[in-house]
Formats: sequence, C-alpha cells, structure tokens
Amino acid sequence: MVIGYATRVLALMHELMQISDEDLATGTVCFGLTEEFSVGRLPHLLRQFVEMQRTIEIEVVVAETRQLEQHLNDGRIDLALGTTQYMSRQPHIRWKTPLLWVANRYFELERDKPVPLVLIGEGDLRWGRQVLRVLEESGVAWRKVYTTTTFASVFAAVEAGLGVTYMIGECLRPSLRVLAEADGLPPLPAIEFGLVCRDEVPPRSVDALVRVLQTALQSPFSPGGAAIGG
Repeated sequence: MVIGYATRVLALMHELMQISDEDLATGTVCFGLTEEFSVGRLPHLLRQFVEMQRTIEIEVVVAETRQLEQHLNDGRIDLALGTTQYMSRQPHIRWKTPLLWVANRYFELERDKPVPLVLIGEGDLRWGRQVLRVLEESGVAWRKVYTTTTFASVFAAVEAGLGVTYMIGECLRPSLRVLAEADGLPPLPAIEFGLVCRDEVPPRSVDALVRVLQTALQSPFSPGGAAIGG
C-alpha cells in the first residue's frame, strides 16, 4: 500500500516537473470545483502547480455541479470538476470513488441504538438519499442528529463526536476514521466524478492543469477508488 502511494506521488511530481520545463502561455485558468474537493488535497496541489509554473495563475470557483456547468456555458470558467450525474457535457476524464462511513477516530457505535447521522445538504441531501436508502434496505435503524449544507460544519459536528457521516476519501482528515461492516454499517455506493473543459481543444495553460489533475485524479487516495479513462 505504501509503495503504491509513493508511486502515485512520484508520478504527480514528475508531471509537475515536466510541465514546469515547458514554454507555456501566460494566463489565468479559472477552475471550478465542488465543495468536497475544496476541503481535500486539491488546494495544496494547485498551490504546487502555481509555484512550479509561475507563468500561469489560477482562479478557483467553488459551487454545485449544476452551477459549474452553467459557468462553463457562460464562459466564466475554463474547467469544472463535479459529479457526472449533473453534467450534460462529456468529461475529459471520469472516475468513481466510493462513499465512506466516517466518524471521530474515537467514536464507537452502540449496536442497540439507531445510527446517529450527520447529513450533508438541506435540499437534495447531496448523496444522503442514496445513503438512507442503503440503510433502510439493510435494515439498519438511524436517526438524524445534525443537518447542514457545508462541509465545514460537517467536520465540526463529526469531529465533536455528534455522529456518523458519509464522504469521499478526498475529504478524510487525521481526526477521522473510516467505519466498515465490522462496525455494523453496510457498504455505500460509489460516486462518479468528471473533469470537463469549456473548449474542445483547451489553451495550453488549461491543458497543463488538466494533465496534472488527470495524474492526481486517476490515482485517488481514497480506499477502493478506481479511475475510468474518458
């Protein structure tokens, strides 16, 4: 597992170094992404990209996938990262990542009580409806203890030990642990994500960022993640 992780990191650094040696056009790349990626490792990757390729600047827009696609159509962003379920455009790359049950690293479920859930999203519950369907089909009792629309407050609730939530591996923090069937919870479905370019043939600056993201996203750090070439 460690060798596999190191190989992915080396591949990413090699891609960054290759790009830094190229003569790329100067410009600003406007990159849109959904909130779950804004709280993971991508911001650090973007900082590395800018530091190694100083002719390119990056502007980041965080929004829901539907809004990001509208921004693409309006020409407000060059690149979008979101769930393919809400995309009408063909992604440049696509991959699937399983949802994970997550709790405070010291949290223990009480088997004789309903699972205390921290739900993400007030409207469509983001992926919550799929999660609740899995619990109901598995005959696992649950109760809602916290509902919020932001990942920041999800982390606050879960890290405080209020309950269990669901997220992709991209969002994991050292303060959290992944729960599994041994904890009495059923496996969750995978979510498909995609990276979409505004232009069929993107400018060189955008293409450079796409290459780095493709290397990173085709090797998800989440357990069981699998990339699918698009």
